[in-house]
Amino acid sequence: MAKIKILRGLIALSFCSILIKILIDLYGFSSSLLYSNITPFFLASLAFIISCYLSKVDSSMPINLKIIIPFNISLLLIMPFLLIEIAFGNFHIFAIASTLKTIDTISLINLAMNDFLDLILEGVMLWIIFSVSSIYLISRINNFKYILASITIFFITFNPITISVSDLLFSGPQDKIDLVKDFKGVSIDETMGSKKNLVHIYLESMERSYAQVSATKTSFGYFSELEKRGLSFTNVSQVFGTHFTAAGLVASQCGVPLLPNGIFDYKNKIHENTSRDFGNQEDRFMSGIVCLGDILKREGYFLSYMNGSSLEIFSKGKLFLSHGYDHVFGINSLVDSANESRQNKWGLDDSYIFEKAENEIEKLSKSGKPFALTMLTIGTHGPDAYLDDTCEDFVVEKSYIPAAIKCTAKHVKSLLDKIESLGIMEDTIVVIQSDHLAMKNTLYDQLQAIGPEKRKNYFVILGTNQKKEINTMSTQFDIYPTILEVMGFKPKARTANLGISMLSNKTKLAEIYDIEMISSNLKNNVKLQELMWADD
Repeated sequence: MAKIKILRGLIALSFCSILIKILIDLYGFSSSLLYSNITPFFLASLAFIISCYLSKVDSSMPINLKIIIPFNISLLLIMPFLLIEIAFGNFHIFAIASTLKTIDTISLINLAMNDFLDLILEGVMLWIIFSVSSIYLISRINNFKYILASITIFFITFNPITISVSDLLFSGPQDKIDLVKDFKGVSIDETMGSKKNLVHIYLESMERSYAQVSATKTSFGYFSELEKRGLSFTNVSQVFGTHFTAAGLVASQCGVPLLPNGIFDYKNKIHENTSRDFGNQEDRFMSGIVCLGDILKREGYFLSYMNGSSLEIFSKGKLFLSHGYDHVFGINSLVDSANESRQNKWGLDDSYIFEKAENEIEKLSKSGKPFALTMLTIGTHGPDAYLDDTCEDFVVEKSYIPAAIKCTAKHVKSLLDKIESLGIMEDTIVVIQSDHLAMKNTLYDQLQAIGPEKRKNYFVILGTNQKKEINTMSTQFDIYPTILEVMGFKPKARTANLGISMLSNKTKLAEIYDIEMISSNLKNNVKLQELMWADD
């Protein structure tokens, strides 16, 4: 009997521990539970086991299939989002839809099998243990079926699919903001002065809020110093459709959010008996929207983009090739990437990409043409960074994020030193920005403690001979026309699509409406989706 109790206790422990892990990973409870030791899991599980032993045990109780089957279905539906949240840090259905739409099936399978096989196997094992434990416990513990039924209802109710379908079908009209009317397009009135080169560095999840976090304040010091050396924009907020990497690229390059393409407007289909499709992807990416690359290409620039991951993820390659870029580089550009040792789960390490960027700038500086080099880092990606072989392996408050920030700073400094040594700094604009705010990582609690509304993106421009802090309330959309102006182009009315130059006194969207209202009007905004993808 004692052995049976021990077995039952171990199974209950496994069940409850995995449940807590799913809740923490997916629904964002305190990260200290996830990244500390086993103690919180043990204590919660112990409380659960005690309650089980106090219940009446009936070994003859049959398995209640009416509970087990729905529970396993709800578990199967939630597990993919759990794995995506752990790997990507974002399980929002729009981000996933964009991924599925912009990457072919073979590439998606290869990515999963090559880079996330261990995570997939972990997910399968979690599901097996959770499922078997539930079958055992419901047959051995009286009233456990009610606990299982409650968990099932919770998983179904708060599944991202359920939430997104509910928003799509039953959400009321947006908050009276007609964002299509605010879309101004792009028209260049004139070009002023000589054509300056552009080096545009996107820092993965590197929000300026890290300057306020005790664990990262020192590591972030170099980026705080850069803010004093140029134009520093300190009030760039994040809105819906700009909250993951590809979306951050689109927002700052094109002045629009990244909303899904190729998803039917079910709400109108049901209520108005109409069917709409936002076009097909093929080889184009929002080709009807005029982006920064389109303008620079028309002005005779050579454009180059590089990152360490596959260019097929979120169709980053298609995004830039569709908007004027001559050359794009990712790990899939290598003939034999398996022989390159400097890799992480996502692709090539930052040490490789920065080295390649320095070589690219040197080559382009000798071409006699103005150029733009855009690059994206990976080192500070959640949940706990990817340190390359040049980084100091140190931990602050159980996190590698501070080490990654320090290492990224070292790489950026080396790149700026390279530009200086080539003698082209006077002819070059350098833009350094975060692609989006940090998602759930090992310092997420400290970032959130600042206040969600106070967390801001990092955005600095060097090479304008100006040193100024600009605190205008803005969004990533406003980055696009701001870059145009510092490059010497004068956009009509100082606007570009949904963005308004932060160097102008014109009222920005974020000054008219609060961030929450803008975000709510971007969600399920069919008219804006149609506008963005109209010509694709």
